[in-house]
Amino acid sequence: MYEKFGQFIDGKWQQSEKKETYEVINPATEEVLGHASKATPVDVDKALKSAEKGLEVWKKTSPWKRSSIIRNIADLIRKKQDVLAKWMTLEVGKPLAEGKGEAGGSADIFEWNSEETKRIYGQTVESRFEDTRVHVYYQPVGVVAALVPWNFSIMAITGPTCLIISTFIVRYYLSDKFDTNSAGSWEAMWRISAIYLLFLISTFKFYLIPTFSKLNNENLKKEVFKIWKVVIPIIIVITAGVYLLRDLIITILLSNEFFLINEIIFFHLLGDIIKINCWVLGNILISKADTKAFVFFQIEWSVIFVILSYFLINAYGFWGVSLAYFITYIIHFTLLNIHLRKLLWVK
Repeated sequence: MYEKFGQFIDGKWQQSEKKETYEVINPATEEVLGHASKATPVDVDKALKSAEKGLEVWKKTSPWKRSSIIRNIADLIRKKQDVLAKWMTLEVGKPLAEGKGEAGGSADIFEWNSEETKRIYGQTVESRFEDTRVHVYYQPVGVVAALVPWNFSIMAITGPTCLIISTFIVRYYLSDKFDTNSAGSWEAMWRISAIYLLFLISTFKFYLIPTFSKLNNENLKKEVFKIWKVVIPIIIVITAGVYLLRDLIITILLSNEFFLINEIIFFHLLGDIIKINCWVLGNILISKADTKAFVFFQIEWSVIFVILSYFLINAYGFWGVSLAYFITYIIHFTLLNIHLRKLLWVK
C-alpha cells in the first residue's frame, strides 16, 4: 500500500528527494507492514512552497465554496471510517473500536469547521473621525506547519502494558497466598477507585497536555501548582467520602462477598491521592515528549509495586498489598519531583 503514496506535493503523491524509506511495523506482531517514504529537508521546503501556492488559490475561494470542500473531507472520512480504523490499529496498536472513534471524531471536527467557515464575520468599528469607517476582515494569512508526535504511541502503549503485567503478577500472588476472594476483593478495590479517578482524569486531560505543551519554566510551574490547588482538595473530598460510605458502596456496586475490601481500602485511597498528583506530573513528560523519562517512570512504578507487594504481603498479610500501593506512589511521586526539580523547586 505504501508504495502508492509518499509526500503529497503540488497536488500529487511523489517519492522523497533521496527515495529513502522506513519500515512500518505492526506493534502487536512486529510484522513489517510496508515501507513508507522518508522525507528530507528538501522535501519539507518543496511542501511549504507548494502550500504557499495553494494558499493563493484558497484565500480567493469564497467562504461557501471553502465550506463545501471541508464538508466533503468529513464525508470522505466517514465513508472510509472502517479502513482508516483498520490501518490505525495495524500501524500504532490502537484498539479497532477506538480507531473508529478517532476517525469519526476527525470527521466531526471537519464538519464543524465547514459550518464555521460560513460564519467568518468581520467587524465595523466606530472611528474617532467623522469621515472614516473602520472595517475588520478575516482572511487566510499564511501556511501552517503541523508536526505529529508519533513517539506518543510508545507512551500510550508503555503505561497500560506495565500496569497489566504488574497487577497480573500481584493478583496471581494474592490468589496463591490466600484465596480467590482476596484477589477478587483487591481487583474490585481497583475498580472502585477507577470510577472517581476516571472522572478526574477525563475532566482535566483535554486541558493539561495542550496547556503544558505551550508553557515553559516559570509559567509551567505556576500552572502545575494551580492544578494541584484544584485537584488535591477534590481528590481528598472524594476519597474521604468513599471511605465513610465504603459499606454502602460495596453493597450497591458489588456484594457482601467483597467486604474484604475494608481491610485494604484505607491505604489504597491514600495511594490514590498521591496517584492523581503523579498523573499531573506525568502529563508534563507527555506534553514535552520526554519519552525516555516517561517509559522509565512507568517501568519504575511497576517494578517497585511488585517487589513491595511481595515483601509487605508476607510481612503483614492481605492488607500489605494496599500498603505497598501507597508506598509505591510515595516513591513514584518523589522520583518525579526529583526529575522535575529544576522546573518545580529550583528558583
